[in-house]
Amino acid sequence: MYDLRRLEISIIHEEMRHPCPISSSFEEYHHMKRSDLEQYLNQYITVTLFNDTTYSGYLHKTREEAFRNDPNLYWKPNYYFFTETPDSLICTSPLFRCSHVKRLRKE
Repeated sequence: MYDLRRLEISIIHEEMRHPCPISSSFEEYHHMKRSDLEQYLNQYITVTLFNDTTYSGYLHKTREEAFRNDPNLYWKPNYYFFTETPDSLICTSPLFRCSHVKRLRKE
Protein backbone atom coordinates (compact mmCIF):
# COMPACT_ATOMS: atom_id res chain seq x y z
CA MET A 1 0.00 0.00 0.00
CA TYR A 2 1.37 3.42 -0.95
CA ASP A 3 1.61 6.25 1.53
CA LEU A 4 -0.27 9.02 -0.31
CA ARG A 5 1.10 11.80 1.91
CA ARG A 6 4.69 10.78 1.11
CA LEU A 7 3.85 10.55 -2.60
CA GLU A 8 2.25 14.02 -2.56
CA ILE A 9 5.30 15.52 -0.84
CA SER A 10 7.69 13.93 -3.33
CA ILE A 11 5.64 15.32 -6.24
CA ILE A 12 5.75 18.83 -4.72
CA HIS A 13 9.52 18.58 -4.23
CA GLU A 14 9.97 17.39 -7.80
CA GLU A 15 7.94 20.36 -9.10
CA MET A 16 10.09 22.75 -7.07
CA ARG A 17 13.27 21.17 -8.43
CA HIS A 18 12.09 21.42 -12.07
CA PRO A 19 9.72 24.39 -12.15
CA CYS A 20 9.64 24.86 -15.91
CA PRO A 21 6.74 23.26 -17.78
CA ILE A 22 7.51 20.07 -19.66
CA SER A 23 6.49 21.59 -22.99
CA SER A 24 8.95 24.49 -22.76
CA SER A 25 12.44 24.15 -24.10
CA PHE A 26 15.62 24.76 -22.14
CA GLU A 27 16.31 27.97 -24.09
CA GLU A 28 13.09 29.55 -22.83
CA TYR A 29 13.83 28.91 -19.15
CA HIS A 30 17.15 28.40 -17.43
CA HIS A 31 18.17 28.55 -13.79
CA MET A 32 20.11 31.54 -12.55
CA LYS A 33 23.59 30.77 -11.29
CA ARG A 34 24.41 31.47 -7.67
CA SER A 35 27.37 33.69 -8.63
CA ASP A 36 25.10 35.80 -10.87
CA LEU A 37 22.55 36.35 -8.10
CA GLU A 38 25.08 36.97 -5.33
CA GLN A 39 26.58 39.97 -7.09
CA TYR A 40 23.32 41.77 -6.19
CA LEU A 41 23.45 41.10 -2.43
CA ASN A 42 22.43 44.15 -0.34
CA GLN A 43 21.18 45.94 -3.48
CA TYR A 44 17.60 46.89 -4.38
CA ILE A 45 16.36 44.53 -7.11
CA THR A 46 13.16 42.98 -8.45
CA VAL A 47 12.93 39.26 -9.18
CA THR A 48 10.30 37.16 -10.86
CA LEU A 49 10.17 33.60 -9.57
CA PHE A 50 9.29 30.48 -11.54
CA ASN A 51 5.58 30.81 -10.64
CA ASP A 52 5.50 34.39 -12.07
CA THR A 53 5.28 36.12 -8.69
CA THR A 54 7.34 39.30 -8.40
CA TYR A 55 9.18 40.54 -5.30
CA SER A 56 11.24 43.69 -4.75
CA GLY A 57 13.59 44.78 -2.02
CA TYR A 58 17.14 44.53 -0.75
CA LEU A 59 18.50 41.05 -1.45
CA HIS A 60 19.96 39.05 1.44
CA LYS A 61 21.24 35.51 1.81
CA THR A 62 20.49 33.18 4.71
CA ARG A 63 23.25 32.58 7.25
CA GLU A 64 24.22 36.28 7.38
CA GLU A 65 25.39 37.24 10.87
CA ALA A 66 22.79 40.02 11.13
CA PHE A 67 20.02 37.37 11.06
CA ARG A 68 21.65 35.00 13.58
CA ASN A 69 18.76 35.37 16.06
CA ASP A 70 16.10 34.39 13.50
CA PRO A 71 16.36 30.63 12.91
CA ASN A 72 14.24 30.75 9.73
CA LEU A 73 16.69 33.17 8.13
CA TYR A 74 19.89 31.70 9.51
CA TRP A 75 19.86 27.89 9.55
CA LYS A 76 18.78 27.16 5.96
CA PRO A 77 21.88 27.50 3.76
CA ASN A 78 21.84 28.95 0.23
CA TYR A 79 18.42 30.60 0.29
CA TYR A 80 17.65 34.24 -0.48
CA PHE A 81 15.06 36.77 0.69
CA PHE A 82 14.23 40.49 0.64
CA THR A 83 14.06 43.25 3.24
CA GLU A 84 12.61 46.77 2.89
CA THR A 85 15.86 48.57 3.78
CA PRO A 86 19.49 47.41 3.71
CA ASP A 87 19.69 47.39 7.53
CA SER A 88 16.22 45.97 8.24
CA LEU A 89 15.95 42.63 10.06
CA ILE A 90 12.41 41.96 8.83
CA CYS A 91 11.96 39.60 5.89
CA THR A 92 9.39 40.83 3.33
CA SER A 93 9.40 37.85 0.94
CA PRO A 94 9.40 34.08 1.06
CA LEU A 95 12.73 32.26 1.03
CA PHE A 96 13.79 31.21 -2.45
CA ARG A 97 16.73 29.54 -4.14
CA CYS A 98 18.72 30.98 -7.02
CA SER A 99 17.24 28.28 -9.27
CA HIS A 100 13.75 29.69 -8.58
CA VAL A 101 14.62 33.05 -10.16
CA LYS A 102 13.21 33.46 -13.64
CA ARG A 103 14.05 37.15 -14.21
CA LEU A 104 16.04 39.76 -12.31
CA ARG A 105 15.96 43.53 -12.73
CA LYS A 106 18.13 46.05 -10.88
CA GLU A 107 16.15 49.10 -9.78
